[in-house]
Amino acid sequence: MQMREWVNDQLRAGKMALDESTVFVGMTIGAEIDNSLVNYLQKIKGGIDAAISRSDSESEGKVRREMALDIVERYQYQSLGISAFA
Repeated sequence: MQMREWVNDQLRAGKMALDESTVFVGMTIGAEIDNSLVNYLQKIKGGIDAAISRSDSESEGKVRREMALDIVERYQYQSLGISAFA
């Protein structure tokens, strides 16, 4: 299952709020066009690290990525048809 499909399923089921989904949707733009594997966990952590390196540790983008990281880590080992590493 692709990340975008998983996010939509989570939204429909009420398991994810719309504001939580924006980071995931932003990461999928362009990534699913060429069907390449994407390490979303690495992308999220990279975004957090970038915000910290810019001394922007309180930014909305960092906070949203931290929420996304929490969601990915919470669900990555469950049988949801999604892998944070692909």
